[in-house]
Amino acid sequence: MEAHRRSWFDDRGLVVDGAARPWRAATVAYWRLPRGRWPRALAALRELGLTLVEVPVPWAIHERDAGRYDFAGDRDLGGFLDAVAAADLGAVLQLGPLSSLTETHAALPDRIVADGALWARTSRDTPAWLPLAPRAFPLPSLASDRFTAELATWYRAVGEVAAPRTAPHGPIVAVGLDGGLAHAVRGGAYDVDYHPDALAAWRVHRDEEPPRRWSDVDGARAAAWVRWNAGALGRAARRWSTLLDEVGLAGLALIGGAPPVDPSGDHDATPWPRQLDLASGTGPRAPIALRLAMAGAPALVRLPAGHAAHFAPTTDDERAAVTLAALAAGARGATWTMGVATDRWLGGLVDGDGAVTAEGRRVARLLAALERHDLPALHRQAEVALIVPRADAAFGRARSLVAPLPEAALELLALGPGGAAELSDDPDAARARRWRDAVVAALELGQVGYVAVAADAPAASLGARAIVHPTLARIETATWDTLRTLSAERRVIVIGPDTPTRDELDQPLAGAAPRRLGLMRAGSLDDLPGLAADLAALAPRDAWYALRPAGIVVTPWLTVDGRVRAVFVEHRGAKPARAVIAVPHDASLHDALDGTALTVRDGEVALDVPAHGARWLIVGG
Repeated sequence: MEAHRRSWFDDRGLVVDGAARPWRAATVAYWRLPRGRWPRALAALRELGLTLVEVPVPWAIHERDAGRYDFAGDRDLGGFLDAVAAADLGAVLQLGPLSSLTETHAALPDRIVADGALWARTSRDTPAWLPLAPRAFPLPSLASDRFTAELATWYRAVGEVAAPRTAPHGPIVAVGLDGGLAHAVRGGAYDVDYHPDALAAWRVHRDEEPPRRWSDVDGARAAAWVRWNAGALGRAARRWSTLLDEVGLAGLALIGGAPPVDPSGDHDATPWPRQLDLASGTGPRAPIALRLAMAGAPALVRLPAGHAAHFAPTTDDERAAVTLAALAAGARGATWTMGVATDRWLGGLVDGDGAVTAEGRRVARLLAALERHDLPALHRQAEVALIVPRADAAFGRARSLVAPLPEAALELLALGPGGAAELSDDPDAARARRWRDAVVAALELGQVGYVAVAADAPAASLGARAIVHPTLARIETATWDTLRTLSAERRVIVIGPDTPTRDELDQPLAGAAPRRLGLMRAGSLDDLPGLAADLAALAPRDAWYALRPAGIVVTPWLTVDGRVRAVFVEHRGAKPARAVIAVPHDASLHDALDGTALTVRDGEVALDVPAHGARWLIVGG
């Protein structure tokens, strides 16, 4: 029998027992904060305008020995959850299991880390070590049956505390199953996982031995293995979710984490949404809108508040810029890390005594604006759906010249326009990435509103009149089928520069080509203005577009009846700019954050936009 739904997600955010609850959260490491300070800190977060607290529950902090746990004193999870409820906040229980990367061994108990039978194995049958401060350790295998059994015992202990405190009568409104950054760090081709249980699962998936290196004579098997391993965390999270049902946490909304990898290489889909990591500073250069498409509705993001010692520090201006960029890209909710400053974390929204920091005051202004203007009730103006290509990315990883180095690390090296794909001996891997980025740049240059969608998105979910999908020789079979369906509905479909003939495993493509396909010109990669003009013809605008200078991107947000209610003005340049945008002659605009009115003259409005920054404007009163 299906469990009664206590909370769930819709396109706007979280719904608890039928009532909408905005996803405005911050992380609190309760065990690092003296319990006497819990009420003040939580009350301060509520005063900022937050509605939720993300509560990581670190396994190692609570386990004293196998099957014996400590939930007393500063570790009193139940007491903290009661304090969350008293502060009129909801709780998102983050059960990891690598729930806190600031803890030694990412909060895994020492006995788990020391058990070689649980370790993920490399293609050389060696442990897969995670080089994480303060001490490197071998990762557990996500496929290990024994690890899942150990996790079940831990979840039972958590359930005894948490189950009586679940919605609708308690504060717990969602559960996080997020492996964090750990497995992205060991995500290279032929790196992991060769644990016996992982190999057994692979053999059920494909009745053959897994490859341990690239082979020209069996490229399909290698590409299939890379794609299979890229989905390991998603498969594990689905297994872990069944454990929750057995410990009294059934029926709660589940949330995962979208790793900081290029969206073309993200195969880690789960049946529930994932928060996009924008907090670690380790993400690829791909536009946030493309990465949000992989995370799933309602488009939730993890934003920086202070920073961990693992990552390069950022300024408050940089953190403010990424916040507005996420909203402009379509984010409907956010979790700030960290909510309360503690040791092992630099900064936060409030300090340990509940005093609001400068960053907390900035976030409070933003939250107040979100409350006033109800941005999640609006939707981005999007005349075009961009299907994010990924067929060439997995094949390129399978042929990486530096396997098993992980893509997440290679992206930090700024190897060129193809990113990590520049180090593949499959030329289409980098070429596909360049074409994708060129199409995104051309859509922005042509002032075309677009929404990014995943390659496996069903045809019924694509409401745009025009569909754009950059293609070379390969295409996902699911995407090919979707394009045929959309073509039969007489949608405008643009692919190219090549017409695909091979599938994602480089096998001959089945099925006839869709009819009435438009093809991007082969020379468009070196003619961005020409490509922008071609794509702009799909959806010309008569208002709400940038006039000058170059690098200004205008994104209108509409009400359900099609009126422009909000506008984001972003600047891609490295120096501040005076932007001029075309607006209706009778438009009335003001800044969403500080209320400053803008003057409209002859259908134009001018405003200052910071370098790599954004402005959020409200139309009307």
